[in-house]
Amino acid sequence: SGKTATYFMQDYTFNSNTNCVVESSGKMKKYKCDDNRNGAEDGCKWEVRVSCKKKRDSTPFFGVSSINDEHSDFCASIAKPTRLQLAQLATLRAAALGDRTIKRKALVSMLQSGDGISMPFSRSMMYRAKNNILQSANGEWEASFKRFPSMLADLRDSSNGTLISLSVDQHQRFLRCGDQHPSDIALGSPLQGDLPSFLEAEEVKTGEHGINDLDNLSEALCECSNFENEKKLPMFKWRTSNFVESASDVLIENDVRQSDPCNGIYKIAVEEMAKFSQRRNTINSWQKSKLILTSYAKKLWILEKELVGEYKVGRSSDTISYVSHPGVTTRSREVNIPNLWCTCSHFDQMRMACRHSFAVLRERGIQDQALPSYVFGVKLQIYFFRQEYESSRERRPTAECDCEAVSILQTSWPSRNPMDCKQWREQQLFDLRLSRMQRKRSQ
Repeated sequence: SGKTATYFMQDYTFNSNTNCVVESSGKMKKYKCDDNRNGAEDGCKWEVRVSCKKKRDSTPFFGVSSINDEHSDFCASIAKPTRLQLAQLATLRAAALGDRTIKRKALVSMLQSGDGISMPFSRSMMYRAKNNILQSANGEWEASFKRFPSMLADLRDSSNGTLISLSVDQHQRFLRCGDQHPSDIALGSPLQGDLPSFLEAEEVKTGEHGINDLDNLSEALCECSNFENEKKLPMFKWRTSNFVESASDVLIENDVRQSDPCNGIYKIAVEEMAKFSQRRNTINSWQKSKLILTSYAKKLWILEKELVGEYKVGRSSDTISYVSHPGVTTRSREVNIPNLWCTCSHFDQMRMACRHSFAVLRERGIQDQALPSYVFGVKLQIYFFRQEYESSRERRPTAECDCEAVSILQTSWPSRNPMDCKQWREQQLFDLRLSRMQRKRSQ
C-alpha cells in the first residue's frame, strides 16, 4: 500500500543516516532528500518515485518507477526518526518501560548519548512515541495472560476441589480469591505444597442461583495490602502473592498498578469483580422485593412445567421413576423423589424442579408439591492466616460474602412455609454436594 511504501522509504533513509520528505502523494509518490525540499538547483538530487500498479487478477501495489540513490557531496541531510521509529529504539524503550514518568528532556538526552541522535524533538512527538511503547508493551503482556487458564488449571489439579481466580476491591486494589469445595474449606484444608499461608472457613453454606450462572464453590476474598510482615510470594502456585501489596501500600501509592503486568491483570480482574457484584446485587433485589424466583428462573420453571405432557413415566419403585421422551430419544432420566435428584443436565446446573420431576410428580398425583425455588441469603466468613500468626492462631477476618441457596422440590418438607424448612434444605443441599464430590473422587 501507499502507507507501507512511505514507511519503507523512511526506514531506508533513517538507516542510511539521512532523511526524506514526501513531495507528492496519491498514485504517484515522489520522495526527495530533505536537503532539497525547496527544489533548489544546487540541492541534493536524491529522489525516488513510486507508482501504483495493478496486474491482471491481482490487487494494486506500489512499485519503484525511478530512483536516484546518490546524495550530493554537500548534502546536509541527517537522520530524523519518526514517531514510529522512535518507539523502536532500544534506548527509548528501556527508558520508557523503566520509568513511566520520565520527562521529554531526559529522553532526548538519552537518545543523544545512547544512539547519537541529536535534534530538538517536539514535546508532543516524544510523548506520542513514549505512549506507543507503553501501549505495545501492554498488548504483549495482555497476550501473555492467555496462559493464566493453564497455570490455574495446574494449581487446581494439584489441589483437589480447588479453583483460583483474581478480583479487585472498590479501591481498585487486588484481592486474591481462592475457591475450594465447601467440605474442603470447612476442614481448613490448605492447598498442596509448601505454603506460608492458608485459608479457612468458619461457616460454609453455598448453593446455586437461578441466573444461569453455576456457583458450586465457596468464595474467599483475601485482601492483603495492609498485613504486617508481608512476604514477597510468587504469582502462581501459591495461595496469595505480593504482586501489588505491601505493608505500607508504597507500591500502590507509586502507581505500580500502571505497570505492564498489572494492566493486563486489571482487565481480567475488573470483569470478574463485576460479575460478582452483579450477582450480589441481584440477590439483594430479590430479597427486598420478596421474590422467590429470578425473572430468568421463573421463565425457565414455567417452560419446564409446560413440557410435562411430552414425557412418559415408568415407575420403578416407591421412590424411583424413569422418564423418557417417546420418539425423540431412548435415553431415560432417573428421578428420585425423596432425595430430590434427577440425572438431567438441567437439574445438575440449575438445582430446580425439571420437566422430568414435574412428570413424575404428576404421575404420582402430587404435582402441587413442585413449588418454585425459594432464595435465601447466608453468610460465608473466610479467615486469612499468616505464618507469623499461625502459632497464636490469631484470626484476621478478610471478607464476608453473601451467598444464596435454592430449594428444589417440596416433597418431604415438614412445613409449607419455606423459611421453616431452612435447616432441612441446607442439609439436603450439603448432602447432595458431598455425594457428588465423593463420586467424582472415586472415579
